[in-house]
Amino acid sequence: MPSRVVSIDCARKMYWGPANHPFGRFKHYDFEETFEISHDEMQQGISRLSGPLAENEPLLNEFHAHCYAASHLILSRLEELLNLPLRSSHRPGAPSETSLKLVAEPSFPTISDVPETKHTDSGTLTFVFYDKWSLQTHLAHKGPESVEENWAFIPPPVPGCVVVHVANTLQRLSKNQLRSLFEAGGGQESGSGCLGLHRY
Repeated sequence: MPSRVVSIDCARKMYWGPANHPFGRFKHYDFEETFEISHDEMQQGISRLSGPLAENEPLLNEFHAHCYAASHLILSRLEELLNLPLRSSHRPGAPSETSLKLVAEPSFPTISDVPETKHTDSGTLTFVFYDKWSLQTHLAHKGPESVEENWAFIPPPVPGCVVVHVANTLQRLSKNQLRSLFEAGGGQESGSGCLGLHRY
């Protein structure tokens, strides 16, 4: 499904819902395309998806539900280990900024051609699903994020696994016991890379 979505013309995808549209948020940049689906809208059945996304809406909902349950399980275990009331800030049924985000990024011939995309994640946890060498993280123990040698590619996870990032809210709630690291996308393999992000 991701490759079918990527291959569709951008102008057509804008009809699915531009960034300010209440039912799905498509964004196009020079270096990537994204489409974000709100957890609350999925729960209320008002996502109003189009194209291949609409055809696969039951699969998207099931995938999202599994990620959401896994997020709660991870948070529960962290709460026990850190002895902090993390779950009180994440109540099922309460309004949420949780979302499922599809990202398509081009590949570049050299690392110096990759655009500046470093950032930390908002929210609590981010699940990153990808199958190409396209995700980098800052190795904080090596020094500042402005130095290229202090970054490393994270290998694509083996099938059935996912990379889980601590995000900014969880760093704050954990009183800095857990850290939200800088990350960046974009790789050197041929073809476009597709990422699936579940932000909790």
